[in-house]
Amino acid sequence: MSATLRGDLTARIEALPEVTHGPSRFGSGKSAAFSVGGKEFAHFHADDRIDVRVPRKAQRPVQDDARVIPRKNPGDWIELRFSSSVDLDWILELVELAREDAQKRARR
Repeated sequence: MSATLRGDLTARIEALPEVTHGPSRFGSGKSAAFSVGGKEFAHFHADDRIDVRVPRKAQRPVQDDARVIPRKNPGDWIELRFSSSVDLDWILELVELAREDAQKRARR
């Protein structure tokens, strides 16, 4: 099921404007990553987890959500767990914020 959800999420992210898909700059390089203008804004950790570079002001409302995997050193990246299509809808909202932020960073 998770691999199918990952495929669905990948297709939905790839359909967003100006998104490119390739190996991640972070980690082993084996994980699939998404970028805009050369700025990576999301990459998979596993079939059921994705890292998203969400602006900090947008992270506050979701910090206590059970789908957010806590980190020792939180930063712009948050790790999200998904197990249903409802989770994908929620994650896609955060991905869109991350994509818009990446567009702004790419234009600087």
